[in-house]
Amino acid sequence: MYYPLAVPTGCYGYQGTLMVPPQFAEQIMGLTNALFRATAANAQLQQQLAQKNTAEEAFSDTAVFDDFCTYTSGKHNNALLLMNTYVCSALHVVPKPPYAMPPFYSLHLFRISEPLILDEEHYFADSALVNAFQESPSVSVKLRRSTKNTASLLRSAISRVVQHISLDYYAGWQGDLRFTFFPGFVTHRSNQGQEIDASITNSISAASAATAVEKFCPLFEVVRDEPLRWHLFLWFHAAALYSLLEQLSFPLPMGLSIFTTDGGCATYLKSLLNWYGDPTVSLSVAPDLFTDHILSRKDQPLFILDEYRTSDAMANAGAFAKVLVTGQIPWKHKRETKYLPLLALPVVLSGQSSSLSCSPELMLLELTQEQLDRKLWIDRTALLQYRQDYLSAFTSYTQKHIDCLKSALQAWSLEALKLSGEALSEPCLHLWGIMAALDEFVYGFYDAYDAISASSIWTSPQEERMDHLLDLLSRASLRGQDSSSDLRDFVDVVRSHIRSGILAVCPTTHVSRPADDTLVYFDNEYLYFPTPAFRLICQTLSQSRPDLLRALADAGMLCGSPINAETRMTRVSVWNVYGVRDTVSVYKVKRSVFETFGDPLFLKDEVDL
Repeated sequence: MYYPLAVPTGCYGYQGTLMVPPQFAEQIMGLTNALFRATAANAQLQQQLAQKNTAEEAFSDTAVFDDFCTYTSGKHNNALLLMNTYVCSALHVVPKPPYAMPPFYSLHLFRISEPLILDEEHYFADSALVNAFQESPSVSVKLRRSTKNTASLLRSAISRVVQHISLDYYAGWQGDLRFTFFPGFVTHRSNQGQEIDASITNSISAASAATAVEKFCPLFEVVRDEPLRWHLFLWFHAAALYSLLEQLSFPLPMGLSIFTTDGGCATYLKSLLNWYGDPTVSLSVAPDLFTDHILSRKDQPLFILDEYRTSDAMANAGAFAKVLVTGQIPWKHKRETKYLPLLALPVVLSGQSSSLSCSPELMLLELTQEQLDRKLWIDRTALLQYRQDYLSAFTSYTQKHIDCLKSALQAWSLEALKLSGEALSEPCLHLWGIMAALDEFVYGFYDAYDAISASSIWTSPQEERMDHLLDLLSRASLRGQDSSSDLRDFVDVVRSHIRSGILAVCPTTHVSRPADDTLVYFDNEYLYFPTPAFRLICQTLSQSRPDLLRALADAGMLCGSPINAETRMTRVSVWNVYGVRDTVSVYKVKRSVFETFGDPLFLKDEVDL
């Protein structure tokens, strides 16, 4: 018996019914049923797999909808609210040295004014990350599945918009020879903050620049001594170009030491040379803080107060002396020590002849009470408000005239080579060329904006200014060498001045004349030099007061207990002809120093003491 088997029309061109034997028909029906069952089982497995994939993909990604909220998908592929806002932008910030802070994230959320700041440790800690979002004002985060999964979703949302940047600690002169600054016109950031504002390229209008020069320049006129005024003026501008000169291959080889025992002079110098709101750096602070201070300066005076009020002061002075030699500042971060470059001009303000203030790496200037016009300083203090505009004008001019500065530096460095027979040390030789070039360049700046003010600075011919600079650097070149000849000269000048009457002498027990610039006291054992008389001797020797005091102290010639830790002076009691006692601050030197065998020191006013 045969069973009909339907054959699709068109199959092999056959039309009609195909007869299949019964035994084959049953097999075919069984196979067909098995195929149907396999197909159904496969569909069920596909459905189960799809459900598994959906479940696995649930809570694994985020999206932002039109309502500006952040969503994730649920187990049934439905949208579930994760956060009632979204991450507009994100920065992964890696601070550069000398920042001590770790890398951090700055997250900006929609409709939230302040960024959410998280360091890396808290960013990758699940609970800390979720809590930080939940504690933000007006932000609500829904926990999805777990804290760990919720934190992962938040990181996924951040990763879509995050940018990775390095955070520069410094502005100032950049590698492309632009001068930039941070908001507030500062050249460095603070280790305490996490500001990420980019530095701004400096620019100022010609009219504003001219006004700033006209207003600020009179502050230098407070210094009566014209050569000293010119020197301070040049160093002021050298500080603003400190790292630029390094880039141009003309680094300043020396810093500046300013000696003064007058409080008014010290106040003037601090006001003039402390820039960008930075305080004077004291040697007496803790060493870590001292290092932070000297690292936190760029293209400005690094103003060091040479005082010894704590046990840390000597250690800081020694550490800074090494910085002056190497130009490198040790920076300790965790267990690692790196050496970062010195980026600011060292300026040491001292009232004593310390090893730091008399360092061979510093050019020494002395400012006395008589050299400062106090009344003029009081009248012109308000002009300090123009310093920012003045510095902006000068750096802007420099930025536009880099080629002129390069040419001046190159030309004057060649001129400096002609001074090789002047017994200048190599650093002093280089400094002479750089300062001469700056003299020419800054004059061009004044000629462009305020030629009238220039007459108060450039008061003498160029040749005379260069000779004065050469004289100061010649003294600096001798610093640190054998001072025995200086001591012999000191003794000879004192003897000569006393014999000729240039120095007047009076016994401490019978002062018969008023104090003046030439008066020296004596007794059987000592000579006592008040500051005016000692300064007169220094001028005769063409020697700076701190250098000479340092030499006398090193030779053991200065006696008496110092008035304080910041001076070589001591006190002595003197009596006038009426028996009235007075106390005078003096430099006390053994009388035997000035007496040689067969040639005693003859004092015509000497009495039986």
